[in-house]
Amino acid sequence: MALELGTPGQVPVLTLACARDPGELVVTLPGFTRVGSEERLTLGVGPEAHALVAQDVEAAEPGVVGKGAIHLSLLDSLVAPGAVISASYGTQTLTRPAPRGDTLHRFVDICRSFKGA
Repeated sequence: MALELGTPGQVPVLTLACARDPGELVVTLPGFTRVGSEERLTLGVGPEAHALVAQDVEAAEPGVVGKGAIHLSLLDSLVAPGAVISASYGTQTLTRPAPRGDTLHRFVDICRSFKGA
């Protein structure tokens, strides 16, 4: 399942997805520019910040994709009132309020199940 942030009807500025096998979080930032020497994408929610491995800079799709473990503390922070999601890759940053509602809770529940929690 994926959680997309951005303006409806346009390309999302940030997508969070949980993959079942091998139980990892995938973050996509289509508006970011790849940097050959940068290997880390940092995703933060509230006080939680986690480093993800930025994927191959030679990929055909635009933007930056990072992958890493699903952290339960990060999922907990997502559903906290007033949660803010931030991403940084090199000198590029993005900050957005976390979405609210049933879609967010379904996303968190599915990610928890993929983590085995």
